[in-house]
Amino acid sequence: MRVMTLLGLLIGCDSGEKVTEPVQEINEDLDGDGFTEDVDCDDGDIQVNPEAMEICDGLDNNCDGNIDEEVEQEFYADSDEDGYGNADLTISACSAPDGFVDTGTDCNDSSAASYPGAEELCDGLDNDCDDDIDEDLDLDFYLDEDGDGFGNENEIVSGCAPELGVTTVAGDCDDQDPAISPVANELCNEIDDNCNGETDEGVQSTFYNDQDQDGFGDPATTSLACSTPEGYVDNQEDCNDIDSQIHPDADETCDEQDNDCDGTVDEEGAIGGLIWYADFDGDEYGDADTTAVFCTQPTNYVANSDDCDDSNSIFSPDATEVCNGYDDNCDGTIDEDGATGAPTWYYDGDADGYGNPEETVASCAQPSEYLADNTDCDDNDNDINPSAIEVCNGEDDNCDGQTDDATSSDAQTWYLDSDTDGYGDAANMEQACSQPSGHVLNSDDCDDSSDLVSPETIWYADADVDNYGSSLYTTTSCVQPSGYVADDTDCDDTESSAYPMATEVCDEIDNDCDGSIDEDVGDIPVWYLDDDGDGEGDIDVNLEACTQPTDYVSNSDDCDDAEPLAFSTGVEVCDGIDNNCDGQIDEGDVIGTEALCFADSCAEILAENPSAVDGVYYITDDSGAALEAYCEMDFEDGGWLAVFNYMHSSNALSAAADFHNRIIQNDDMSEAVHPDDTSSSIFTSNLDLSAYSEVVYGWASSDTSDVSQYGMQTASSNLVGTCYIDGYCGAYVDIGSFLIQPSGNTRALRTGSDPNYPHVGMGFSGQIITWGYDLNASSYGNWGNWYDLNACCNAGNTSDMTSSGWRYTVYIR
Repeated sequence: MRVMTLLGLLIGCDSGEKVTEPVQEINEDLDGDGFTEDVDCDDGDIQVNPEAMEICDGLDNNCDGNIDEEVEQEFYADSDEDGYGNADLTISACSAPDGFVDTGTDCNDSSAASYPGAEELCDGLDNDCDDDIDEDLDLDFYLDEDGDGFGNENEIVSGCAPELGVTTVAGDCDDQDPAISPVANELCNEIDDNCNGETDEGVQSTFYNDQDQDGFGDPATTSLACSTPEGYVDNQEDCNDIDSQIHPDADETCDEQDNDCDGTVDEEGAIGGLIWYADFDGDEYGDADTTAVFCTQPTNYVANSDDCDDSNSIFSPDATEVCNGYDDNCDGTIDEDGATGAPTWYYDGDADGYGNPEETVASCAQPSEYLADNTDCDDNDNDINPSAIEVCNGEDDNCDGQTDDATSSDAQTWYLDSDTDGYGDAANMEQACSQPSGHVLNSDDCDDSSDLVSPETIWYADADVDNYGSSLYTTTSCVQPSGYVADDTDCDDTESSAYPMATEVCDEIDNDCDGSIDEDVGDIPVWYLDDDGDGEGDIDVNLEACTQPTDYVSNSDDCDDAEPLAFSTGVEVCDGIDNNCDGQIDEGDVIGTEALCFADSCAEILAENPSAVDGVYYITDDSGAALEAYCEMDFEDGGWLAVFNYMHSSNALSAAADFHNRIIQNDDMSEAVHPDDTSSSIFTSNLDLSAYSEVVYGWASSDTSDVSQYGMQTASSNLVGTCYIDGYCGAYVDIGSFLIQPSGNTRALRTGSDPNYPHVGMGFSGQIITWGYDLNASSYGNWGNWYDLNACCNAGNTSDMTSSGWRYTVYIR
């Protein structure tokens, strides 16, 4: 907007002329976008100015005189509305106009079934726009010349859609006749109408031979045909096809034949039959209303019709008339004069249903105003009779011979009032029409011996003596009875700890009478089932309860609640049971003491019972069974199993020979090797030797001394050879090291010189044997004292075989 400013109008003082100042134009920026109206093409829109970015909105945003230049998008006409446009028909716009889309890849914009990615259809169009029409859609069709919808399977036409005169279904066995096809009904025409390979199946009729030509066929002689053959008919109803007089339409006659073929000979109604009358009651008199025509007399029928009631044999012309409401003798009169047994009737003059015993008549039928009853004591008053109710009126209303007795309906109960206080004694009462002397109508007195006692006070039973009574049990008394209180708020009068305001405790009782049991009592104890009664419970079977349930305890220490000998404080004994619930069976002091609780080894026995002493124990053999064994518990940290023992009192060469023979026998051990035995066998296979890794060969100077000099070898010793027990790998071959005690030195073990005497130390591959050595098999003169530092093979070196006796033993661990 331009503003014209009048700077001043000057009026000359002397001349009186007006002076006009020049007008100045000012350009404004009304939309505040930094451009004035002289360069802003829309000064009312801050988004429109010469430096604005042109956007697609129908405005000249940058004031260059063009609208939406270079920002419009190209859209393609979509005539068939399939979402794909015609690349040849385009328009530029900011957004898609109606009928346009932003994709121009439609190959046929006149068909909505044609667009890229569409399913190819058999329609003569390129549906998927791949430049091929109806590709990969060819099917086989069958020529259908007769137009019945089924084609000739030998005439095949290929195409993607059926043409006129073809079909997709084969199976026509005659394509020249539209009446013949797989769905046609088979007709009886000697043609395979339904194309199943059979002719006239299931549609032919059965016809029956009519030999006697009476129009009815013989069911035993048939023929299948589409039309009736000569001499045949379409029914099978003849029962005799050689007699034309016998057929279903014939009349039955009395000739002992089944003339009408109904299965019955000379049945009821046959021509020539007689009339018979039913005699169902068997009194030989027939019922005139129930007849039958038969050739011969049928059962339960007679030739006469004289019975007047054929449902009862006592009624017949021969019967005697009695008083029973029936015509017994069939003479047409019921209970006529002369009938026997006529009853006596009594006159009921007051019509009260009870007769006068003094006024009677005899008759079979009850006369008017007469009854069978004769118990009325006053036949002039219908209010007096045996069924009347006795009332207090001075009359014998019920004819019982008494007037106004205590049973009168309106008689009152009167109570003795001995103290004349107006209250009667409930224990002394009587019924009467009028008040007996000294009696009143109420029974409210609680003490009829004193007129000072009031009967109106109510007291409540207090069975549990907690000073709160039960409203269920009350009494009225002038004074407080024993066991009763004035309060009636006790919720359990059998429990003295239950009453209003009592402290609730965990005892399965509503102590404070608030309607809840054991509420807000804190932790409820957990009880554990003690099924075996050993005082300890099963942790897996428990319940919470305020009081101890039967067969439950407060601890869960039992490890086997089915075994009373197993509990946490039990003493372990040798019985195959974990007696002390420590997770182990027969452990500690009892392990190995009996065959039932054998140990794996002597070392295990010592580990379980460090105070174990030398003696006989039980360990497992190689089969897992118990084996009696002698365990050395105080030698070299103990836990040793004695497997060989030899005792002798001489140092002669013969003793050496005997010793040598025994150590090479290699017998199996079957019982304990005792240290005081003269000689005990070694063993080879009664133990699993893979569990043993140490062996000791010990020497004692006498049969009573402990081993003092010995050699020891372990599985970790330096075994250099491959010779084992009863093996031989050359003369004087070193096979391992042996630790000698008490000297602490080592000695080599080696083979002998003779293959017949190869006995060497021990082998850890499955056998253990005592160590012996012999260079001279004939004299044993070179048997050496292997445990000392002397040369092992000096002849006659028997210096340690003292004459006072010696002992040689082998331990393993």
